[in-house]
Amino acid sequence: VLRNNEKLVADESEFYVDAEWRLGKRWRLDVGLNAVGFQIRNQTFRNLQPRIRLQRTGKRGWSQWAGYHRSVQN
Repeated sequence: VLRNNEKLVADESEFYVDAEWRLGKRWRLDVGLNAVGFQIRNQTFRNLQPRIRLQRTGKRGWSQWAGYHRSVQN
């Protein structure tokens, strides 16, 4: 509720899909996509938030990984 007693109504929807692939014995690739829709005061905001991670597992149980993801806050 705002100071003038106006009520704001907002709607949000979200969809997420991801997949994992093994690339040999030590490599793994994870990819995902999060789609977000947000609506307030007759304005609609849509965003895609991709994710990707490449991981390598070492001989003694340690692992290294590199990744990217995009985050959005409405």
